[in-house]
Amino acid sequence: MRRLVYAGVIVIWLIVMCFPITAFLLATRGEIRLYSANLSGIRIFLISEVNAQGVGFEWNRRLPSGPGCIKTSLRYLLWDGNESGINTNYCWCYDLSGQTPQVSGKCPPF
Repeated sequence: MRRLVYAGVIVIWLIVMCFPITAFLLATRGEIRLYSANLSGIRIFLISEVNAQGVGFEWNRRLPSGPGCIKTSLRYLLWDGNESGINTNYCWCYDLSGQTPQVSGKCPPF
C-alpha cells in the first residue's frame, strides 16, 4: 500500500512539473502538435485576439464509418472574452489517394 501511495505522489508531481514546460512551449511556439500518420491527433494553440485571450484544443480522430473520415472537436478555454457557444464539432471525409489529402465531402450520419 505504501508503494502505491509513493507511485501516486510521483505521478502527480510529474504532472505538476509538466505544466511549466507546456506553458513555455506554448509561449515560444504558439502551438503544440501531437499527430500520427493517419491525420489523427491533438493540437493545443494560443488564442491572442483583440477580444479573446486563451488556449484552444483541437482533437482529430478517424471514424470507422468511412475511410478517410475525420471528426474534429474544438474546445476553447478563454480567460479574456466570451466563450459561450464557440466550442464545436465537425466531420469531413478526405480523399487519401494523392500526395496530400483533399476534402471529398461531409461524413455520413453516425
